[in-house]
Amino acid sequence: MARPATLSRWLLLGLVVVAHLVGLEWFARAYEEQDALIKPMAPPMYTRMLKPEAPPEIVAQAVPPPTKPKLKPPPPVRIIKPRPHASAPKPVPEAEPEVAQAPQEAASAPEAAASAPDAVAAAEPAASAPVRAASSPVAAASAPVAAASAPAVAASGPPANPYAAQADWPSDTRLSYELGGVLYGGPLYGSAHVQWQREGENYQVRLDLDVKYFVNFVMMSQGTVTPVGLRPKAYEEYRPGNKRRAIQMNADSVALDNGKSVPRLPGLQDTVSQFVDLAHRFAAGQVPLAIGEIIPVPLARPGGVDTWVYDVIAKETLTTPQLGEVEAYHLKPRPLDKPRGDITADIWFAPSLQYLPVKIRISMGTSHYVDLLVDHIEQR
Repeated sequence: MARPATLSRWLLLGLVVVAHLVGLEWFARAYEEQDALIKPMAPPMYTRMLKPEAPPEIVAQAVPPPTKPKLKPPPPVRIIKPRPHASAPKPVPEAEPEVAQAPQEAASAPEAAASAPDAVAAAEPAASAPVRAASSPVAAASAPVAAASAPAVAASGPPANPYAAQADWPSDTRLSYELGGVLYGGPLYGSAHVQWQREGENYQVRLDLDVKYFVNFVMMSQGTVTPVGLRPKAYEEYRPGNKRRAIQMNADSVALDNGKSVPRLPGLQDTVSQFVDLAHRFAAGQVPLAIGEIIPVPLARPGGVDTWVYDVIAKETLTTPQLGEVEAYHLKPRPLDKPRGDITADIWFAPSLQYLPVKIRISMGTSHYVDLLVDHIEQR
């Protein structure tokens, strides 16, 4: 009879221990969620696969052709048309009483001719020509009207950069990558995803790295979408062992993972928001993507804020598993003057795939690296 009682006690003790472990894990997760800066967005449903296609002409978009046609036919000048009917009889009696006034009229002709360029500059030549032919007083009267209409036309013109008023961002997108590389002399295998989401003016960028038989990494960025680019507010990363590091990006300062605060630089990005922000800047023509270009990016990481400088060093043809051969521009970061570690990232952007990053190489020193090569791209 002692054995069943002992067995029951051990079974009860085991259940109590399991219950305590489950409770502790639940409290730990609840605390982490409460302490977390980022609340993940609900994953979207993707409806189509992105295929390579010729990119649009960025030069034509940066300087819109409708600008000049809008300036040529200004409506205010056409109001002058009824004036010749009311003022036409007046010059006739003035010229008939004295023939000696003819030289004065001849002298006033150069003045009308001299004022013609001003009228042409502010109004349509075809509309102003009949007015000058009718009489010099009408031409003189029309000059202030044309001059007054010139500022209105200039004020109504479109902005120099159309993307400053309206930013075109890609729809919800998920890039799936094949993962390869070398670590301590051995090959690496796995998969990775970069996911971009937008809900109104808010965005989320998430990078998942799944190294087979080794580790998982998660990096997330959230913030707002502005006409000139992304404005991150929070960044979190989870490393093996569920180790979390985070930074909070306020209006004028950045709170680092160690509790210190540093000034926020203009145009600041974080480790993963830079992928989408750079793609948008290239697609919008805000930054030229060409060999030899130099692209500075203020970057916030858990350890500090630095300005990374990328050189566009080459245009390369990448062979992808499902998308075939894709041409992409290779951006290589320069070494920092005061590096905070040995991790750097080369990025390849493809104009034929909405300028998205089709390859990312994360280097850890000179002998270890992880390669992400795009396999397929889904969009909402």
